This record gives sequence, C-alpha cells and structure tokens, in this order.
Amino acid sequence: MNEEELEFHLKDFKQACQEKGFIIGQLYFDEAKVDKTPAPFIVKMMVKKEWIDIMGGNRDRIIDVLIDVLWETTNFETRESVYLLNIFHEGETGLLKEHH
Repeated sequence: MNEEELEFHLKDFKQACQEKGFIIGQLYFDEAKVDKTPAPFIVKMMVKKEWIDIMGGNRDRIIDVLIDVLWETTNFETRESVYLLNIFHEGETGLLKEHH
C-alpha cells in the first residue's frame, strides 16, 4: 500500500479520532526503514493538549486508545501498513513533516 492509499484507508480512523477529541489536523506519514516490501508507514498525528492532560500525560495509555480506534475503523490490510503510531502534542509541531 502506498502513502496515498494508506491515507484514504485511514480516513475513518482520522475522523473518529477527531470526533472523539483525541487529535487535530492531518495525519503525516514517513516510510518505516524496515526490510519489508511494500514498506509500512509511521503515522504521525497531533494529539490535543486537553486529551493529554485527561490521560495524565501517559503516552502509553494514549497510544493504547488510538490503537483501539485503529482496530475499530480499519481492516487487516490497512493495519498491516501501519508500522508505528507516533504522537506529538501541540507544542511539538516542528517534528511533523509537511504532508504532500
């Protein structure tokens, strides 16, 4: 799956996360540097500060919730193309690459 296909297949995930107040903005993608063809992607997202505070700043708990939403909104093929979910808080915007 290429980046454009993955973005399309993650639209329900992104929408669900935004509706629940977990994330804001776009999803960003970096190809994972692993020995697998096609290469899976690192999916980066901006997590709302309010939700980080509600979760006590516990990034493991935040990732667990996002993974649950991923499983609820995507199929196996899509999840297989996601190597890692990478979260950033609103003050870390410089770490996200521009999405094309």
